[in-house]
Amino acid sequence: MKFANKGKHTAKKVKGTENKVPSYGKKSVPVGPYREVNGFPVKVKPGAQEKHIPNTPNYKQELANGKNKSIFYGDNKTAQELLDKFAGKGTSINKNKERIDFGEPIGKYYDRKTGEYRETTKGLIHYGKDGAHIVPSRP
Repeated sequence: MKFANKGKHTAKKVKGTENKVPSYGKKSVPVGPYREVNGFPVKVKPGAQEKHIPNTPNYKQELANGKNKSIFYGDNKTAQELLDKFAGKGTSINKNKERIDFGEPIGKYYDRKTGEYRETTKGLIHYGKDGAHIVPSRP
């Protein structure tokens, strides 16, 4: 059995867990460098993206608050890959939002008028000083 020396503490090493990246949380976003669009970093903002990823604490909290959110297929790593490929290539809505057609389904859009979910290939990228996130939008 292998043990890792952690300063004053010794922890048991479990085979296969050294490089495991969590599917949500701050450490789930790949390390940069990141390019910029309109002065905003093209890096997933985990807390905002997770409001659209089922089974994450942020998504569950939004539901508990009575808010239905559009659902993003995938995790923060998937979102970062889409941002790397598509950010800056869509139709600008304002300084910090753009509409993109990703060409394949990225999630389900929640239609507030009908209360129904509809699969969509389109999304909005919301940019901010701390990063960006993708919200599936009306098809």
